[in-house]
Amino acid sequence: MSNIGICAQEHWDAQERIELNKGVFPKNFSKAIDAIQYDLLGIERGKSHVKVIDNNTLYINLSFSLKNSVQQGDWRIAVKPDFFTFVPLGATSYSY
Repeated sequence: MSNIGICAQEHWDAQERIELNKGVFPKNFSKAIDAIQYDLLGIERGKSHVKVIDNNTLYINLSFSLKNSVQQGDWRIAVKPDFFTFVPLGATSYSY
């Protein structure tokens, strides 16, 4: 089973992109990074390489081998953190 998938989000103009899921990252980063998403470059998916620098640092290399020139308006990458906890406003355990 691959940890790389394709996803689309409306706020990114539904452009096809690549997603690196939790399984790509070492276990000690699983509570920090949920996923990294990046756009295709033209029609190229690119290759990713994850290298551990130390217990707090990852080096993530994305490379693309282009056979033809590419015209593209923009290219985006997004890191989705996995350390936020949602707490509804006004929620309380106090009783008066």
